[in-house]
Amino acid sequence: MSARRQSRSVYREVAGTEEWPNMSKFPLYNPTTASLWKITLLMQLGLTALFYIHSYPQQIVVLAWMTYLGLIGAVTYKMTYTEKRQLNVVNTLIHAMVERDFTLRGADLKDARLKETVDMLNQLADRLESDRRQAIEHQQLTSQLIEQLDAAMFVVDPNKQLILSNSYARRTLEPVYQSIGFADWMESILSEVSSSTVTISIAGNTHTFLLESDTCLLDGVKHDIYLFKQVDNVLYQQEKQALQRFVRVISHEINNAITPVGTIARSLTKRLDKPFARENFESGLQLINERSQYLTDFIRAYSSLAKLPEPSIEKVDVSSLINDLKAMYPTLAVRHEGADQGHFDRGQIKQALCHLINNAFEANGDSDCEAPEVRLNIVSRQGVSFTITDNGPGFSNLEEACTPFYTTKASGNGIGLMLARTIAENHSGRLELNNVQQGGARVSLYIH
Repeated sequence: MSARRQSRSVYREVAGTEEWPNMSKFPLYNPTTASLWKITLLMQLGLTALFYIHSYPQQIVVLAWMTYLGLIGAVTYKMTYTEKRQLNVVNTLIHAMVERDFTLRGADLKDARLKETVDMLNQLADRLESDRRQAIEHQQLTSQLIEQLDAAMFVVDPNKQLILSNSYARRTLEPVYQSIGFADWMESILSEVSSSTVTISIAGNTHTFLLESDTCLLDGVKHDIYLFKQVDNVLYQQEKQALQRFVRVISHEINNAITPVGTIARSLTKRLDKPFARENFESGLQLINERSQYLTDFIRAYSSLAKLPEPSIEKVDVSSLINDLKAMYPTLAVRHEGADQGHFDRGQIKQALCHLINNAFEANGDSDCEAPEVRLNIVSRQGVSFTITDNGPGFSNLEEACTPFYTTKASGNGIGLMLARTIAENHSGRLELNNVQQGGARVSLYIH
């Protein structure tokens, strides 16, 4: 049986046990019993003086003294024993806390002074037990999170000795440093790290890791934390997914354009051996021209997104930009606040605004609103914000609205919003899309 389990068996029931440890630490003499002795001794001396004054027999005096000594001894023993038991409750609770056993609680005591102390000790035990339980739960949660990390984590002491590693580290990097030792391997890694990345050869294959470091305290001693995040596999998976999506979208658009062209071409070929019908050939050629033009526009739109140059920042007269937009969109309602000039690439910002304004007018055309309206609000202070609102149906899917090639329009190519977002980000800004509660959409382009 362990020492802690033995202490639990001794102190489990604090208020009722007859086996009190360390009772020799509590002397019989204490201020309470001393005061009692003094008072009763004066009373006994006074009683003895009265006996002598009234000439009582000496045997009566001796009997009185014997009775006094017996009573005072019994009372003193009772009080001392009771105080020992009560003080031992406090001693037992404190001893249990020292032994990290927070399950004991003291019972109610007759002494009001000690009762308050025991109540406080019980509250302290409750708090310590709760804190220990939370610490254990947090430690278990932290251990699970560390084990589930998709990265190799090492905790190293000041002597460069490995203290802790997670399963990813043991699975991927332990075979690398096992032969030379962790300390030497880590020293070589830190000497070769460049731009927070390090190249490690695993099973004959070279892999790139992002190395991050931090510090933590364990038992008051500063330790180092190293995190190795493998980036080549992540980048490969992202590039693979992007390529698959690109091929899927391009294939879909090309098939949509080529399929009707092939169908019309085969139909016209069959009619060559029959009497010539000019109207059939005209409609067929018109459809072929329409689909080829759509495919050309799609490729051109994608090319403009992929080949977008870096913005040429210049001082732009905001009023002049507003006049250009009003000339293109006469029904556009424009409001301008702030400075008369801004610093941005005039051509790219105008291109982005044209896409956004076109989308707003097309959305209003698809709505049942009796008075369709598109408004442009420009605020130029520290930066410039362009906010376009309409009273159309709003965005049906805000999360995918800026995704390349995503569109809900039959004749759309899904490039406009993505191009506007790219232009905003190239100006260290952002593009925000929202639906208006009263109806319609609000698109804000912020540049700094």
